[in-house]
Amino acid sequence: MSQPDLSPLAVYQARVASGALSPDDGQLAAITRLDRLWHELAAHAVAAR
Repeated sequence: MSQPDLSPLAVYQARVASGALSPDDGQLAAITRLDRLWHELAAHAVAAR
């Protein structure tokens, strides 16, 4: 599941739900920050068009 239209948090949550990853508070904190950046960059890319 490496679809570019899925946010990092969505991918992480799907992998945890499927059992591919175990829930981890540290990973969740990091992926939450990464997800925020991903959304900011996506919004910037759309605005730049």
